[in-house]
Parts: sequence; structure tokens; C-alpha cells
Amino acid sequence: MDNPVVVEARKYLETVDFVIDLYDKSFVWASEKVLQIAGYTSSEFTKLHTFDTLDKSVDQEAYKKELAEELANKHGTTTVLCNTKVGKKVRLTIEYQIFELNGGWYRAAKALKVDMLQ
Repeated sequence: MDNPVVVEARKYLETVDFVIDLYDKSFVWASEKVLQIAGYTSSEFTKLHTFDTLDKSVDQEAYKKELAEELANKHGTTTVLCNTKVGKKVRLTIEYQIFELNGGWYRAAKALKVDMLQ
């Protein structure tokens, strides 16, 4: 993988399953494992924003607040309820690391647990 954001992410987490650009909340990259679970191709996935994949039951304001707390901590674990491309619900428990690269801020994540809910 030659993507410099993914290379940098791997300095913080030995396994990286996806990377999000925190400025515009878009997905920068996802592993084959995540693409398979989500049902998207790589090009489809990188056109999505994190809010596009959140389950509709997720409180958007609470999610934004949680993201702000993650920025302050820079490292930790969290659980997110997401939708796949076909609308199935997935609960992802992730370890994340926030990092800066060339003036941009990113969240690298490693899936610790994946629960298919439907």
C-alpha cells in the first residue's frame, strides 16, 4: 500500500482496517475485511462520509460530541452502529488512533469486534 496516510496510520496501529479524514469525515481507505463486511467496493467506500454509514438510530449530535472527545484523547476504543450497503446493521468495536499528517487530521481504526445484527 503506497497511500501515505495508510503508511502513517500503520506507525500507530499495526493493523489498520480503515482510515477517516476528520476534516470532511470521508473514508480515505478500508481493508478488504471492512469492504467485505460493508458490501462496498473500494472506490464506492472512499466516496462515503462517516455519517452516510451510521445507522439512523445513532444521534448525530452525540456522535459529533464523541468525535470531539476522541480528538482530545487521540487514542482509545469505541463502539459504532453502522449500516452496510444493503442496509444491514453492524456494531463495530474499534481501537482508534488520531494522527496528523501534512496538516490534515485522520482517524485510523482497527476492528476489535464485529457483530452483524440483522
